[in-house]
Amino acid sequence: MAIELPEPFAALADLLTADPTTDQARKLTAALNAVPELQRWLREQRQITVRGLLDANHTAAELSPVLQVSKQRVYDIASGHVRNKSQKASYKAD
Repeated sequence: MAIELPEPFAALADLLTADPTTDQARKLTAALNAVPELQRWLREQRQITVRGLLDANHTAAELSPVLQVSKQRVYDIASGHVRNKSQKASYKAD
């Protein structure tokens, strides 16, 4: 099962080889403005993937270096927990 990028990001592949046009500029602007949506989508896909790997008998110790996070963070990702900037700042201060 192939996973496709959500719009407007899927359309960007066609823009990479095209000559510059106003339509291209419009699509690139729409994609740039939608970056927060892409981040949410990526987090959701990562959560689904990590949950699936844990359910398939992979361990947090195995996944931790792959994801470049702590073992506890692997479980947090799998459960859908998202740290926001204020939590990151307080975490670093600890």
